[in-house]
Amino acid sequence: MTILRRLTSVSSSLTPRALSIVLMLPFAYGILRQLIKPNHWFKDFDAVMCAGQAVLAGQSPYAGGFNCVSAQPQAFVYTPIAAKAFAGFQAMFGLSFEIAFIGGLICFVMFTIFRRLFENDQYLVSRAPLMAGLSASALTSGNLSIGIHGLIFLGSRVLYRYPAALVALVVMAAIIKPTFVVYLALFLFAGGTMRQRLIQAVIAASLIMVYFGHFYVMDAANFATWVQSMHMVGMVAERGMGFMGLPLINAIDDTSVVAACYVVFAALILGSGVVIAETYVPDQRQRFALGISVCVLLYPRLMAYDEYTLPFGVAVALGCCQRIGQWRMQQITPLLAPICLIFAVTGGQLGGRLLFDLVCVLLISMAATVMAQRLRSGSLFVVRTGAVPVASVVSREH
Repeated sequence: MTILRRLTSVSSSLTPRALSIVLMLPFAYGILRQLIKPNHWFKDFDAVMCAGQAVLAGQSPYAGGFNCVSAQPQAFVYTPIAAKAFAGFQAMFGLSFEIAFIGGLICFVMFTIFRRLFENDQYLVSRAPLMAGLSASALTSGNLSIGIHGLIFLGSRVLYRYPAALVALVVMAAIIKPTFVVYLALFLFAGGTMRQRLIQAVIAASLIMVYFGHFYVMDAANFATWVQSMHMVGMVAERGMGFMGLPLINAIDDTSVVAACYVVFAALILGSGVVIAETYVPDQRQRFALGISVCVLLYPRLMAYDEYTLPFGVAVALGCCQRIGQWRMQQITPLLAPICLIFAVTGGQLGGRLLFDLVCVLLISMAATVMAQRLRSGSLFVVRTGAVPVASVVSREH
């Protein structure tokens, strides 16, 4: 506790910019290690690249055993439409251009996200603690999820204004990788009335179901192999550091029991996010950022490459809640910084899962406090349009 108090004292004395730089040191060290140690990069991208080559050779992308020169592919768990898309891209532009294009896209997405992470705005001090949990090794995986999460975040200025664009992007993401169906929850944080948002979510969900129904009926053999591969990767090989990685859930092998537990978890996280957004977040862009972070937390098999957009929405939640119990934001942010730094130093699955646990507990606690405050005042879901985000006050004090 003495070490934590000292770290808290140091973090409270730093400016938001200096604090964010200090908390990014574990990430910088991780990047250096990745550059120095011998390792094959982009194994996850190798999976989709080899799947495309298999399709061009007239083979199933799920059969395995297809020889890709200089590649070390992971198991291919995306849908056939992804393999066919990559096959078409390779046939039209060549393999080298495909590699350069996807690599360039991921680099652009990450550069833009990191530039926004360090923007010296009113939420920088609240974003900083979560920066300590960003994984350097996630970049070297070359996973498509980095690009998809990033494009949803970077396109938020357009997506919350044009529901049709949000429907198209969510449907596209989910039919490439079904776990992106969690972004259906993002409609609850978009513009319009709640009825309009629910209708948009139902339309997107229906289109996703149509695709997977077509996949099941028209290609039953590959569908069965794909489901088996998804189960092996998600339930057996690697459960990640999110909901599936929770100790109690990690010990359960029955898929139906895990699904039932997930429904309860999702209701808590999504409900908490909606309560905070509807009550204390008048700005639509910030509501959308909070919604994206909620969707990331809902990602059942959360991996390090899924977390790069998480700090933005969590910062909004921290910055817009006036009190958490008897603690003011001026006390909470300096306390979170050393805790997150300790988790980052712990590293691996344990450090990542502890950070996930902390964020979930914070979100649920803030929502419970908001509900208690609004119940005492006799009015629920009233946005305080004149409230000054506490993060801006903290930023000025620093």
